[in-house]
Amino acid sequence: MLADRKRGASKEGIRALLGPDVKVERAGKPKTDQEGDQLMEEAIRQALKSPRVSVHSPLTSAVMRYLKLKEPNFSISSELRSILEEEVKRRYPEISKKASELLLRVKEDELRKRLGF
Repeated sequence: MLADRKRGASKEGIRALLGPDVKVERAGKPKTDQEGDQLMEEAIRQALKSPRVSVHSPLTSAVMRYLKLKEPNFSISSELRSILEEEVKRRYPEISKKASELLLRVKEDELRKRLGF
């Protein structure tokens, strides 16, 4: 029972609250390219609004802080950004390419607006 609570509400519990006619679905792979594009546009919008990513990792924190203490000009943010972006591109090449292209397009559009084009 306690294990179920930690994982969240069961489908039966949701149905009890919302009624038996409510279909409970998990988010899955987009059914169409258009849905995938809409998801990517929303992800880009959210990323531009809040670009920070947080992780809980005492090991990573200790290594980065050690490097910062050893080398005062060391930038934890720059190093972690480089490591994360490289690994994300390696693990998710198609998604990364699509996100990079859309981010570039959004930035170009913003620049055009600022310059009055």
